[in-house]
Amino acid sequence: AGVTQMGMRFLLCDFHRIRELAKRIKPILSSEERSSFWAYTASIRSARDRDQLDSTISEYRNWIGNLNKKARDWNETYFEKNWLSEKFIEEWTSVLLPEGQDKTGLFRTDNYTERMIRTVCQTHLMGKQISIPNLARIILTSIIPLSATIREQA
Repeated sequence: AGVTQMGMRFLLCDFHRIRELAKRIKPILSSEERSSFWAYTASIRSARDRDQLDSTISEYRNWIGNLNKKARDWNETYFEKNWLSEKFIEEWTSVLLPEGQDKTGLFRTDNYTERMIRTVCQTHLMGKQISIPNLARIILTSIIPLSATIREQA
């Protein structure tokens, strides 16, 4: 909430996408259905433009529409409402990422924001973790002015 309240975009890395969805689909889908679900959501995640995204979402909807009522209800009340909403879809897919970047990989973060925060904490705060608002304050009051000074002296 702090990130979006500051007017910043929230980008969800692949690790956190999988972790969150895994908790929710286990009681809803069978093992075989979960395998298909992961394949469909991986295709949605890796879509590079809106046409490809719309096409993969359509394939997913056709597949889930053939499952049991519990799965269809979960899809309608949770997955469609949250993950496929216009407000959130671009936050976890590759549609807006720069060319050559994607959100693949379970054990590494592809979230530029997370990586930047980790780097700032390691280089400027001796590895200490702080809240997003405090980190933003440090970036705005210390790091950006320091970078400007270095550029001016170069």
